[in-house]
Amino acid sequence: MTLYHFTDSRNLPSIRKYGLLSWKRLVQRNIMHWPASSEDSRKLDARLNLEDYIRLCTRREHPMAIRALHEGRIKNYVWLEINDAVTRWTATLYSNDNAVAKRAIINT
Repeated sequence: MTLYHFTDSRNLPSIRKYGLLSWKRLVQRNIMHWPASSEDSRKLDARLNLEDYIRLCTRREHPMAIRALHEGRIKNYVWLEINDAVTRWTATLYSNDNAVAKRAIINT
């Protein structure tokens, strides 16, 4: 099964150079980036200790991509295909919904 991650196309050069990094690591390393997530979402991430995770999904037509585009957080998005080998990493977490949503169930 292929997994997907969307990002602003302007992030592609840094992804090619450094790999796909969490927003926390991008900030720590002072790497210029255009986040698709909102500031509120990043605050919730930090409160839930999820700021060092990269969000993946199982389909390309994700509503958050459209929302980020319409709200002007990103200029133009691209979809990255991620090998499902990441699902076998011990640090991988799964959520049944947006991880910062109150209704989300995250495995631990």
